[in-house]
Amino acid sequence: MEYADLDWKNLGFKYRETDYSYISRYIANDWDEGKVKQNILSIDEKKLDVDYIKQYFEGLKAYRSKDGDIYLFRPYENIVRLNRNCEKLLIPNIPKEKFIKALKDVVRANERFVPPYDSKASLYIRPFISEVSNQSNLKIPKEYIFSIYVTPVGPTPMNLSNIIITKDRKRIDEVSNSTKSLKDKELIYINKNNKLEDINNTNLFVITKNDVFVSLKSSSGLPSITKNSLMYIAKNYLNMKVEERDIYLDEIDNFCEIGTCSTKYMIKPIKSIIYEDKEYIVQKNKIGPITNELYDILRGIQYKDIQGPKDWVIKV
Repeated sequence: MEYADLDWKNLGFKYRETDYSYISRYIANDWDEGKVKQNILSIDEKKLDVDYIKQYFEGLKAYRSKDGDIYLFRPYENIVRLNRNCEKLLIPNIPKEKFIKALKDVVRANERFVPPYDSKASLYIRPFISEVSNQSNLKIPKEYIFSIYVTPVGPTPMNLSNIIITKDRKRIDEVSNSTKSLKDKELIYINKNNKLEDINNTNLFVITKNDVFVSLKSSSGLPSITKNSLMYIAKNYLNMKVEERDIYLDEIDNFCEIGTCSTKYMIKPIKSIIYEDKEYIVQKNKIGPITNELYDILRGIQYKDIQGPKDWVIKV
């Protein structure tokens, strides 16, 4: 296998064309066998009624180990989350075995785009499901597509960020719907009781001064596979007490490390929290030791340098 001609250490996080994608169609109340094909998706334009269309997508990554093998990270959690959300949208479920096979097939087909181990980059995988029925009313559609595309993305160093806490929901909605990023800032909503809420598909966690890993329990945040992985690592690898609960701004003096996490950048350590006219400095503008350990262990598991729990990494 010959690698694609790319600057692997400077990929960044943006879409790059690869060779193949995967497509399966749901017609007559069943999914077809599905196939890997060239990266062109053809849909009858009459079947894309934007007023009523329903879609859902997932995100995960594949990693190349030191010995050259390729592994998916926690794909069984992705199919559980996908089907849970499809049920809410009245979209037909994807069988677990079909989902895993589709992931493996499309990654194998694009093997030359899976970054080499030394680059510490990865292959981002985007499964999505969309209705494509010809409809002009609110009837439940009978036809869907399940597709997967992939693209190589750069390594995810832990760059220090800031949290801006706001009571302005409108501002949060504007940022969430904007194509412009906040660069080194994260927005967190605070309600009238000084309780914090996740937004923007990120998940907040803190390390307290008595070494408790606290994950923010939030109804508005994305149910995060990365967050659940960090909770497991904190408890079972670092022997920490782990809590998932509400977090209040009043507790900030008891925090020694703060971070957010997601599939895109894994962990983003927080150097300060800004609320109104006050800035709270965390860990003296440095990445905390526990955050560093969490990051190193998670990356080690993803690249098979560290033994992970059963079914966390699945060989392609």
